Amino acid sequence: MNRWKKWLAACVCVAVWMIMGGCVTAAAPAAMPSEVSSPPITEVVQDSIMEVAYATDEVVEAASKEVEVIETLDRTKPLYEVYKDGWAVEVPVEWQWYIRDLCNTYDLPEKTIYGLILKESTFQPDVESFDGGCWGLAQISTYWINGANITHFTDDYRSRDLCDPYDNLLTLAEMMCYARDTYGLDFNTKMGQNHYLYWHATGKSPVRVTWIGPSATKAFRFAEELVPLQS
Repeated sequence: MNRWKKWLAACVCVAVWMIMGGCVTAAAPAAMPSEVSSPPITEVVQDSIMEVAYATDEVVEAASKEVEVIETLDRTKPLYEVYKDGWAVEVPVEWQWYIRDLCNTYDLPEKTIYGLILKESTFQPDVESFDGGCWGLAQISTYWINGANITHFTDDYRSRDLCDPYDNLLTLAEMMCYARDTYGLDFNTKMGQNHYLYWHATGKSPVRVTWIGPSATKAFRFAEELVPLQS
């Protein structure tokens, strides 16, 4: 009888222990946030790098879109600020665009034309040389044009008013075409431009000229003072 009592008591103790253990387990507080398992540090770093990369790509893409916006050339605005020995020279917008159009049509060096005119007249359209033989923006000499028998004029240049800036510039462009074709000048080189400046000033063949004279030196220097406002 005592044995059964001991067995029953043992069973009761086991039951009580199991019940108490379950209660303790159920009542155990939830783990604190700091105790929650977190991903490995390498995964966190990789995620951060990816977020920065995505953000950087968005910034670069936005910047690229801004750079790709190219402003259309505005023919109501000047192409250059023009200077001569540091002094500003006023060149009307219409003249600047006419020079650009002539250079595009005849494939001429634009800056060299500015340098030549700055040297010859400082863009004063009605200037006459002291001896009365050269006229206008480019100081074109009618004397040796007659002797050169230039065939590149689109009309009889003698009917033109060389003190009119447009007539003067057109005549200059056609003279440059004539010199290029007659003497084989390469206007893409400085020496080719120098040869034209020599011919323009003297009317003589520039083929054997190997030096850059003072007249051409000034023209090149003035050309370098141009400040582009539109490309």
